[in-house]
Amino acid sequence: MKQRGSSETATSGERKRSSGVVVSLLVLVFVAFAGVHWQQRQVVTQVNLAGVTGLSVMPVRVVMDSCVNQRRGKLDLAEVRDKLLQIPFVKAVHVYYDGIRSVKAEVEERNPLAHIVLPDGSIRYVDEAGSILPSATVRTAHDVPLVRRADHGQLTVEQRKMASRLLSSAMQNLSTTLYEAISEVLITGQSIEVITQLGSWKLGLPTSQTTNNMLAATFKNLTLFADRTGLRCGHCADLDLRWTKHIVVRDRG
Repeated sequence: MKQRGSSETATSGERKRSSGVVVSLLVLVFVAFAGVHWQQRQVVTQVNLAGVTGLSVMPVRVVMDSCVNQRRGKLDLAEVRDKLLQIPFVKAVHVYYDGIRSVKAEVEERNPLAHIVLPDGSIRYVDEAGSILPSATVRTAHDVPLVRRADHGQLTVEQRKMASRLLSSAMQNLSTTLYEAISEVLITGQSIEVITQLGSWKLGLPTSQTTNNMLAATFKNLTLFADRTGLRCGHCADLDLRWTKHIVVRDRG
């Protein structure tokens, strides 16, 4: 009889503990539901931006300002993100709540690598993919080279992509001093001539067979040559970079 009474007491205790767990879970669910409901009723009062410059700040601001005075429950951040991605200067963006009443957009802009001149005489940016970017609504401080053809003809899509690919590799593999010395990229029928403050650099026309590693090797070789010869210290030289692991100095002053 004593053993049976002890068993009944243990079972009763387990039932009480189970009931307590169920009640606690119900309370937690209710609190969570109430919290979510309260949060969804909050109104956005502030928007924050990161990663924007004069290239995209105005159109990005217009889209983000449309979030102000909107209830969180009715605001679709995926839709806001899609609108931001339609802005030509926006390459990627992440939109999220960074506070109860605050929304933030972290923007990655398309990087202008060069200028080109259009047939109407206007100057436009070209990005790393060779795409022509629209006119910026705000003047920016991007100091980029001019890409043009030697015969003054209009650049083709392939030539824009080729020049952007070359400049992208130069940016990644040249020293800062050498890259910032580039002022023009002149495309001829057989070669590319890079005009710089330190002289000119002649390269072969990149083709589909020219790998990124081959371009990188050319510019790394040039950086090494400049370090060893003091080219970056004000000396001027016209260089032929068309040969593997060799640099031909055509003129030095």
